[in-house]
Amino acid sequence: MKTVIKSIFILALIMFAAQTSQAGPQMKIEPPTFDFGYVPQQAKVTHQFWLKSVGDDMLKIISVKPGCGCTKAPLDKKEIVVGDSARLEIIFDTKKYKGKMMKSTRIQTNAEEKPVMLRFSARGITDENRATLPIMIDPPVLRFDPGDTDNGGQLQFKITNKSDQDIEFKIIDSPERWCKVQLPPTISPGQTASGRVTLRNTETVKKFAKSFTIELNDKRKTRFTMPLVGNSGEVGGK
Repeated sequence: MKTVIKSIFILALIMFAAQTSQAGPQMKIEPPTFDFGYVPQQAKVTHQFWLKSVGDDMLKIISVKPGCGCTKAPLDKKEIVVGDSARLEIIFDTKKYKGKMMKSTRIQTNAEEKPVMLRFSARGITDENRATLPIMIDPPVLRFDPGDTDNGGQLQFKITNKSDQDIEFKIIDSPERWCKVQLPPTISPGQTASGRVTLRNTETVKKFAKSFTIELNDKRKTRFTMPLVGNSGEVGGK
């Protein structure tokens, strides 16, 4: 009997600790990191993080501070009610960066004294590493012009398999509200196949800068991110 009472008491303590740990505003970001993989230089790539309010009081975003001038981080709202989420979009200007890049953005909230860190990585495609890549994408940036609306807002691109194995693709991230991305299921070694991006609303061709990220089935799970630019959208800074 004493053992049962002791077990109940311990369980009650655990439940109380779990409840009190969620008291007040709390933020959850899953995952707090993102890998763009290989990216073209002089372009902009984007990814959306979702900041979820998981406490028992309103979560307030006090500030969002990117780690450098090459990154912008617009937030769609600063006050998040319990159970709701806010969209934080990372817009990274690849400029002339070479090699692997690690960037971060600090988020200060009313939930914690210390800021929460969002991190992302990318690797610039240069003449030096282009020859060793498993695939080649042409063009590396898709630009939508007003005339493209006559074709239903569609643009095609070519993917060439430069490796010695069949390449399969998985879409890791895409702006689904803006467009639909279609990829070939498999490309044999040395072969070229076409992919397609279709705008969901041809009015968006006026101005936008988005991107989508794919992952290959090779041993390294290599990723590539392809920028999408509207007619008036800025491709990148110098």
